[in-house]
Amino acid sequence: MTAFECAMEPDEAVKSSIHEILRAYNREHFEILDEREIAITAKDDDGAVVGGVYGTMFGQWLEIEVLAVAPGHRGQGLGSDLLSRIEQAGREHGCRYALLNTFDFQGRDFYPKYGYRQIGEIQGYPLTGSQHWFVKDLR
Repeated sequence: MTAFECAMEPDEAVKSSIHEILRAYNREHFEILDEREIAITAKDDDGAVVGGVYGTMFGQWLEIEVLAVAPGHRGQGLGSDLLSRIEQAGREHGCRYALLNTFDFQGRDFYPKYGYRQIGEIQGYPLTGSQHWFVKDLR
């Protein structure tokens, strides 16, 4: 008999066990298994992180998961520099494409300035906003 359990705030062990089921299945179907995480941070003179970007390199894709700049450091080109640096690191590791998603109030207007093309959008997320998916050819 199968027992079901609902957790509103699942711990890392629960999430990890679910992910491992999917990863095991995926490994049977992917032609490549090399997946690397990458992070680039920007620090101020005191060593505090004032911005950063992280993601995953998987096959020929760089998936940018988060790019963030602290409020007092925005508008100075830091976001552009971080984006450029992670793209270059991706290229150096064989990535040919980049993928990311963002909300309308975040980077919807930012990423197209750097060659990203929107491939998808969800309106009304989570209530009145929108979420946007972008790709870029890194070659």
